[in-house]
Amino acid sequence: MILDEPTNDLDIPTLDVLEDSLMEFPGALMLVTHDRWLLDRVSTMLLALDGTGQTEWFADYAQWESAQERKAAEQTRASTSRPSKPSRAESGSTPNGKANRPVLS
Repeated sequence: MILDEPTNDLDIPTLDVLEDSLMEFPGALMLVTHDRWLLDRVSTMLLALDGTGQTEWFADYAQWESAQERKAAEQTRASTSRPSKPSRAESGSTPNGKANRPVLS
């Protein structure tokens, strides 16, 4: 069964019935949802799509969230460890890209 955002516009009692029904469903279920509670309660595996064509499997939402935090920390470390570009004054160039040359008189 494929469900796309099944919890949108449902009241709490209906959400409970949906979750209970999905928990008892004997077949395969594919959920497209932003409902973290539903993901944690119903899913046994998460397939995360990153928007660039890459996919990754996770046991639950908490594991996915931890992986995202690790990736963000790694990106932060990588960006702070890169040598920064020298400023124009340090590099001796002007806005038009030409080098500053001393004027001789």
